[in-house]
Amino acid sequence: MFGQMGLLTGRRRRADVRAIAPSTLLVLDEARFRRLLGRSPALRAAVRESAATRGVNLGDILEAPAAG
Repeated sequence: MFGQMGLLTGRRRRADVRAIAPSTLLVLDEARFRRLLGRSPALRAAVRESAATRGVNLGDILEAPAAG
């Protein structure tokens, strides 16, 4: 998973991603990503852990309702 910090914080993305093998990617807009977060405690935990690893405290951001 990549790009989630930009979606949640509104900050510019800081990384480039390059596949080393043929890949299929799923692209989600913010509203869909937030709906998935709302349905999946495991996804919320993974995103929170990813943020903590980067030194980002998401606070209540993961609990905010999806736009739209």
